[in-house]
Amino acid sequence: MQTLLLDTAIEYLAEGLNPLPLRGDKSPMLPVGHPYLYDLMVDDAVEKLFGRAEKIGIACGLVSGNFECIDFDGKDGEPILDIFDQFISTPEVAAIMATHDLPYFSTPSGGRHVYYRHGGDVSPSRRLAHWPSGKVMIETRGHGSYVAVYPSKGYIQMAGSEIVKIAQISAEERDCLLAVAEGLTQHTRTVSSGGNGGGRR
Repeated sequence: MQTLLLDTAIEYLAEGLNPLPLRGDKSPMLPVGHPYLYDLMVDDAVEKLFGRAEKIGIACGLVSGNFECIDFDGKDGEPILDIFDQFISTPEVAAIMATHDLPYFSTPSGGRHVYYRHGGDVSPSRRLAHWPSGKVMIETRGHGSYVAVYPSKGYIQMAGSEIVKIAQISAEERDCLLAVAEGLTQHTRTVSSGGNGGGRR
């Protein structure tokens, strides 16, 4: 697995996606105060840092060419797949995803990740929708955060392009995806959040 993760990290870096070595619990396998949420790694650092990695992540935001993830989460048995099906079956979303062959993956918790790069302003993570309990249902992973990705254990591609071939969508298309996601909330109280500096899913 470590050889696969190292090879993948080198491939991601070659495409301008900043790879992060992670532990099994998705925490960074990096020293405190590391710069890699904001600074691109060099090849020598990748080979050194991925020697013991258990999973791989990608730093979101500017360092990875405005890479962003929409994270659909239902860890406590909530019907997250029903929510995701509503999202991708919305005509505007279906058109954007088909036009750009956007990839989406299942996650170890049973949720879904949608990946893209975008032409909008650099922005931190943002909570988009909540379950009736107030728990987060859908959020973005944006600038200053990271996300665990394939080929980490438990991440399975469901559709779309390879991550290294990920498309850039327009600011307007991104706004559309986020607006549809916001419309799926089941909680009446509006909750907004910026990035948390090192959060992940």
